[in-house]
Amino acid sequence: MPAKFSRRRYSRILFTAPALLLHADDKQWHSHIVDISLNGVLLSRPEGWQGFIQQNASLIISLPESDIKLQLKLQVAHVSAGVIGFRCVKVSLESKSHLYRLVELNLGDPSLLYRELAELSQA
Repeated sequence: MPAKFSRRRYSRILFTAPALLLHADDKQWHSHIVDISLNGVLLSRPEGWQGFIQQNASLIISLPESDIKLQLKLQVAHVSAGVIGFRCVKVSLESKSHLYRLVELNLGDPSLLYRELAELSQA
């Protein structure tokens, strides 16, 4: 396993949902979530996106079969040909509760969520 992934403290949830990536310069791109965790998001790289590591962005994720939209403030952590990895910088309180529930349902074990929340609060 590559070294950069061996330090991962948060479970990644395979999750497909439409997303709107926004930059401070008013540019926006439609994309899809590849996976999500309490601390980050992996997004399919939109055509024409020219971002860079540590660049700030916002992301709006539309949860399937509902009117719920998660709003996240992010920072680019890594970029490859097909995907962009983001680190969560700030999540609204309402979005945070929906994100926690999404992760809890997909982990299948509430104790794993509590462990990850404890890690997040210490970070």
